[in-house]
Amino acid sequence: MDNNNAPKKKKTTSIFFRSLMRDGKGVDKDDVIKIDEYNAKNFFKLYGRRIREIIRINWLYIFGNFPIFALLLAISGNFSHAAVAPSSQFFPVFYGMTTISGETSVIAPMLGVHSVMGTTTIYSWIDYVLIGISALTLITFGLVNTGCAYLMRNLVRGEHLFLWQDFKSAIKQNFRQGLIIGIIDAVVLFFCGYSISFYLANYSTYFIMFYGALLMTAIYIFARYYMYTILVTFDLSIFKIFKNSLIFAMISLGKNFLALLIIALLIFITFMLSALFIPLGIIILLMLLVSTCVYVRTYFAFPKIKKVMIDPYYPNYGKENSED
Repeated sequence: MDNNNAPKKKKTTSIFFRSLMRDGKGVDKDDVIKIDEYNAKNFFKLYGRRIREIIRINWLYIFGNFPIFALLLAISGNFSHAAVAPSSQFFPVFYGMTTISGETSVIAPMLGVHSVMGTTTIYSWIDYVLIGISALTLITFGLVNTGCAYLMRNLVRGEHLFLWQDFKSAIKQNFRQGLIIGIIDAVVLFFCGYSISFYLANYSTYFIMFYGALLMTAIYIFARYYMYTILVTFDLSIFKIFKNSLIFAMISLGKNFLALLIIALLIFITFMLSALFIPLGIIILLMLLVSTCVYVRTYFAFPKIKKVMIDPYYPNYGKENSED
């Protein structure tokens, strides 16, 4: 029997991708929020109505940045082992001197001081491969943020979401800027975290620098509330995207700080639940945490963007959704 004439089985996709590619529910008129109605009541009302899309957006954030899992696996210590060795970097120098000239009265005490043993980590080749894979985060970080920012902006506006199609379309249309901004964003976030940890470790000497680093990091985090939303909404240069984001960070300090407190509270609750029962914390992270934090910042940021950058120049923007 000729197999070419046999009926072919229809290819199926996994439950995860079928869920992602499924269109969101139609837009209800209650989902559309006027510019003066972005209040606490509508915050929870919209969140509850669009919870399924928020969960799917969270999956896009988590699995879109899959290289991060490689980094977490590399630093977990599963493929490395600890070894005991002299902790001083000068030990090889003095050891070599004693090998050549013997233990003199000058070298012997120095060798004793620098031969104090300590524990060091020996990394395997698997760790280096995983770290190399994790470097792909520089590519995925900005692109995933760009696609999800478009989805979240439309969700906050009360628009219908074609989840997978809109995600891909937003990345395609903003690929170059999303990639560059993502790399800059990841590097700045790294140095913000590094500076805070460094000055905290040397707090007695650099306590002023520590608070300065905290302030600058907070301002940058506020700017990130607007950065990717501006990117997917306007045709601006990268410089103007950062410039406008920093302006919004400064002129809306009150709301930005309130959003930061809410996000910090969500992270703290997740951490406490993880301490009580680790699987529960993992489930919250995989299902809701990231997209909920993005929902909070977008809900606070988009009304200001609309008021300052959209309404004065595009008065009809969004009116089609508010018509019955």
